[in-house]
Amino acid sequence: MNALLRILPVAAVLGAWVSLADRPASKRDIDPAWSSKGFARSLEDAAEKARTALREAPEVAWAEISVRSIDDHAPLRVEASIDWAAEKVADARKEALLAAVRSHFDSFACVDVVAK
Repeated sequence: MNALLRILPVAAVLGAWVSLADRPASKRDIDPAWSSKGFARSLEDAAEKARTALREAPEVAWAEISVRSIDDHAPLRVEASIDWAAEKVADARKEALLAAVRSHFDSFACVDVVAK
């Protein structure tokens, strides 16, 4: 009995060590960008950069960018509300500006950019 009481603390320490060592690596090393909060933060940052870039274009008087999901398992929808500074802006230029907005999201999300 005396020997058992001497071995018990050693066994407890070894058991604790083994339980910590068996933790899956995925629980320890999760990239914050892949969490829901991290992904939302990335979307907000991309929307802010796209909004700033749009507002710097001489053809744009005002712009707002919003990101939303229209259906489950559907690509995100990026909506660009744009007030044009000029009365006539070429369609090719509008498409180029929308493509520039899309490029802010291409690295991490599948998006559909529409002008409202």
